[in-house]
Amino acid sequence: NQTKETKHPTKFQEVMKRVQWVIELFTNKNKFIHRAWKVWIAMICLYMILIIPFRACFFVTESWVWIPFDYALDLFLFFDIFICALTPYEVKGSTQLETRYTRTILHYFLYYGIIDIPPIIPINLLYWIPAIQAAGVTPAILRLNRLLKALRINYFFKKFESFFGNKFNPAIIRVGNFLVYVVLLAHWITCLWYLIARLEGDQSMYWTMSNILLETDTGLDYKYFHGLYWALVTMTGYGGTMPITNTEVLFSISVVFLGVAVYVTIIGTVGSLVTNLDTNAAKFREKMDTINDYMKYRNLDDNLRNQVRSYYTYIWNSRKGLDETKVLEDLPDFLRMSVAVHLNRDIIKKVSLFQNADDTFVAQIVMRLKPRVSLPNSYIIRLGESGGEMFFISKGQVEVVDAHGKVVHSFKEGEFFGEVALVFNVKRTASIRAVDFCDLFVLLKEDFHEILEAYPEQASIIRAEADKRKNANKKAPTPKPPASPASDRSNT
Repeated sequence: NQTKETKHPTKFQEVMKRVQWVIELFTNKNKFIHRAWKVWIAMICLYMILIIPFRACFFVTESWVWIPFDYALDLFLFFDIFICALTPYEVKGSTQLETRYTRTILHYFLYYGIIDIPPIIPINLLYWIPAIQAAGVTPAILRLNRLLKALRINYFFKKFESFFGNKFNPAIIRVGNFLVYVVLLAHWITCLWYLIARLEGDQSMYWTMSNILLETDTGLDYKYFHGLYWALVTMTGYGGTMPITNTEVLFSISVVFLGVAVYVTIIGTVGSLVTNLDTNAAKFREKMDTINDYMKYRNLDDNLRNQVRSYYTYIWNSRKGLDETKVLEDLPDFLRMSVAVHLNRDIIKKVSLFQNADDTFVAQIVMRLKPRVSLPNSYIIRLGESGGEMFFISKGQVEVVDAHGKVVHSFKEGEFFGEVALVFNVKRTASIRAVDFCDLFVLLKEDFHEILEAYPEQASIIRAEADKRKNANKKAPTPKPPASPASDRSNT
């Protein structure tokens, strides 16, 4: 007997396999580690564009702690370039991902390299040249090229919106993004304000409105908050200080122009975003105003008005005013079916008819279900009328009323009714009245018979239940049903 030799992977292959696993861990956009990494890099970039100008403009004394900390952050940024260059990207015009490393690297350097590479050029290494130190240049000044990372802020905002847009209202995220821009702008103006005051010397006292700002024993907190106050006040156009030199005048004019642009944007953009925080609520209020005006114009009685308002209020509280039959109508059949099954998973779990049923049968049922809401004490079905619908109870309770107005039975969540008239093609054998607000799903007669023909096993269960209920109602008299006002039935 000849034994086949099994080839074991070499150490190099094992190492490459582990490297590939690590790369995929960081570059797969669906992985938690990828999202956590992007959040971490965003925090590093935010730190750099806030702290580096503060250290440089306020002449913060450099401690030995800063240098290793700065180099550690630089290593993270270098590693991020490596990750970004190997991350698959979506091919333009399709949903296909390009995973070949040669293509991903080329794509990254063509579109993002010009933004990411200049900020990490190690200009700060010049600090170790004695002549540079003798000139009084600090490490923070040599790291000002890191401020170019501010060009990546919009990229991070879009990432956050894609990551968390399904958990938070996108309008809220956009408002937060805009506020971050305003804070960054005010911070940079504060840093430049103190730098100009420091360079101008004592003659800047009238401009800064402080005679202790440049004192060596004045704390950084006083300097910074004094400058931040000046920045915010000047951005609003209020001013209140008196620039003396040309530099101070030009800088003040620039800040006023920036402030006007910012606040015009605030009025326009943020106002629009706040309005759109809940567009459905605005549409609901507008619709209710129209309905109230109509009822007033038609002089409806108060009781009927209250019923109409109760109905629409319940629709809003339970479904946010959305018409579920129209929201997803543009989706392809397979995707609409998946969404319908997911949205109706609660009724699928409650209704005994669906338990252990074929998945395709359940899918066909839920695809044809139409939502309906019934008000308390309204009649859903009336004795003696033609039957064209079958009902499934998703929420609430209904009661069966005989010809004498006596309640003989009740149905709760997960039960169905109305199938007797559809199965035997007879008129309604009993009246059904809602006890409270009821969320119902309706199956039309045409869809009902089509599904019964396609699924005989489930059809036999429905026919057996219908026969049982028909026999139970045989002894009941069938006089004319009581007349009902048009407001008895409410449909979504």
